[in-house]
Amino acid sequence: GNDAPQKDQVMINVFEIVYEMFKRGFTFQNVDIYRSHPDKFLIEDNSLIPPLNAVNGVADAAAKSIAEAAKKGEFMSKEDFKIRTGSTKTVMEALENIGCFKGMGETNQISFF
Repeated sequence: GNDAPQKDQVMINVFEIVYEMFKRGFTFQNVDIYRSHPDKFLIEDNSLIPPLNAVNGVADAAAKSIAEAAKKGEFMSKEDFKIRTGSTKTVMEALENIGCFKGMGETNQISFF
């Protein structure tokens, strides 16, 4: 109700929208550092791809930087991602926590041993 903190009131709106989308037959994909738009949901078939700035800790400027860097090709490692996007530790951790770097190495160095 009205006594709920502002953050909770905002989340109620988000949950209502998500519920509406599910009722209309839509599903949600994960945020993707290559496919997600910086600030708009994308529709692919009956599925929604959340924007980069939907990730808690990823501001609009960081989301735009990530999208621009991704247009120039795949990231070789988390180190490459950080350098090319100028991402902060907070942004890196936020994306790591939701699995955006799954299968990506830490550095550009290759170990032969």
